[in-house]
Amino acid sequence: IMNLGNEDDTAYINFYNYRTNSVIAEFIEIQELIDEGNVSQALQDNGLLTAQTVIETNQIVTNDIYLNTWALGLEIDSIQKQTLFSIAMLTPYIGGEGVYSARAMLGIDPEDYNLPYRLGHFADTVKVDEVNSINIYPNPTKDNLIIEFNNEFNNAEFILYDILGKELINKTINGTKVRVDLGSINSGIYFYSIRGCNFEALTGKIIKQ
Repeated sequence: IMNLGNEDDTAYINFYNYRTNSVIAEFIEIQELIDEGNVSQALQDNGLLTAQTVIETNQIVTNDIYLNTWALGLEIDSIQKQTLFSIAMLTPYIGGEGVYSARAMLGIDPEDYNLPYRLGHFADTVKVDEVNSINIYPNPTKDNLIIEFNNEFNNAEFILYDILGKELINKTINGTKVRVDLGSINSGIYFYSIRGCNFEALTGKIIKQ
């Protein structure tokens, strides 16, 4: 299944390599310790883990906050809430299981797939439907990706992730048009997010040939 002769091959191979080298088994063991009420051992084991991806980082962070607060009957402080909020605003395919944990601890519906990456706190927040004329082309692409907006933006971010949630490219967007060089990444399927202070995050899929 990892050699189908199309653009999906790289994604499958990357996923296989990740599962082979990841700490998924350790996360399962930690969850079993939590279920058994062995909080101290779970906290110790969680602290020994080394994250390789955004997904693993989020899981370790949410585990740590849970084990130091709720598992001990304690409240979450303001700094921990801010940390959880930044994770909760990710989409699960990028942020992993930690997104659901963060949402649950903050009292947000864990299954709400429509949450934006960031909630704007600006009076002039632009709604998604106002920037839907964004044009990303060519897609599929071999080398370069062009992003065009119908509105001018300053200091927006274009972030490209692989299927495992690892950040590959982070490019600042100023103006109405930007070119992103994808020449350094392998062929496959990738996900992107475009974030800004004055508009809700936009997400999508890109195929690199």
